[in-house]
Amino acid sequence: MRERDTKVARLGVEDVPAGGKVAVLCRGQGCAFKAKVATVAGGRASLTKLFKGRALKPRAVVEIRVTAPGMTGRTIRFTIRANKLPLKATS
Repeated sequence: MRERDTKVARLGVEDVPAGGKVAVLCRGQGCAFKAKVATVAGGRASLTKLFKGRALKPRAVVEIRVTAPGMTGRTIRFTIRANKLPLKATS
């Protein structure tokens, strides 16, 4: 792993509504997958293991989409940056 790469140490979603789903998309170098649906238990979804300990390269994008029946979905996007914390954007 080069110093400018980013390893996902801990990532999760809390307060997922009943019947909700958490989809995770990953684009760019270092992604262990393109799209996965996380398991939700007790209103929480742990996402760390999805990345299989791989390091994400700068400009990789991780997008987390939380949806539930009868509710407007929410998207959180992390853009990996060299030697900085990922840039976070929500919509």
